Amino acid sequence: IGMNLTASPGGAAGLGGAGGNHPGGGSAEAGLPGVSGGTGLPGSAYGIYIGFSDQPAVVNNILAIPSVGAQAASNGAAQYGIYYALGPVTLTLDYNTIYGWASGSYHNVTPGSHDLQQDPRFVNPNQGDYHLASASPCINAGTSSFSGLTLPADDIDGDARPQGAGYEMGADEYVEAAPQARIYLPLVVK
Repeated sequence: IGMNLTASPGGAAGLGGAGGNHPGGGSAEAGLPGVSGGTGLPGSAYGIYIGFSDQPAVVNNILAIPSVGAQAASNGAAQYGIYYALGPVTLTLDYNTIYGWASGSYHNVTPGSHDLQQDPRFVNPNQGDYHLASASPCINAGTSSFSGLTLPADDIDGDARPQGAGYEMGADEYVEAAPQARIYLPLVVK
């Protein structure tokens, strides 16, 4: 499962797609946080729910609730960034940003050594703009390949990866805005 963004500022939104790298056709799903009765247990919310005996690789994802999961936490629902139903187990997890989950970032799995647990800093999540802002810690923090997986060469908008010194975590590659050209004309005073 790679190059996904699952985020919610109180509603639900997702970019990218769950691409299972799990043998046997079992259950590894990208969920939508803040959706009651979503993937997993009724009334619970997960960024990625992994069931059965699957052991997918989970790489270069952003699983975030910028409002720190107030909605699901208020009704006592379980809420995790990555939830493994049969753990504890060591999955192939790395280069993921997991933030704002009321019950915790991980359940029955061990974080990857390059995983981040901080605000990914989206441009304007309240208006549905989940592109990375210029101050995002996810910029140049991802990877192009991991454990034999080759990840996509472009992002959700069709922008080539990488744009800077490295790949971004999540579905969006940060593209710096082109500087505006300015023309200065001489001032003539009579």
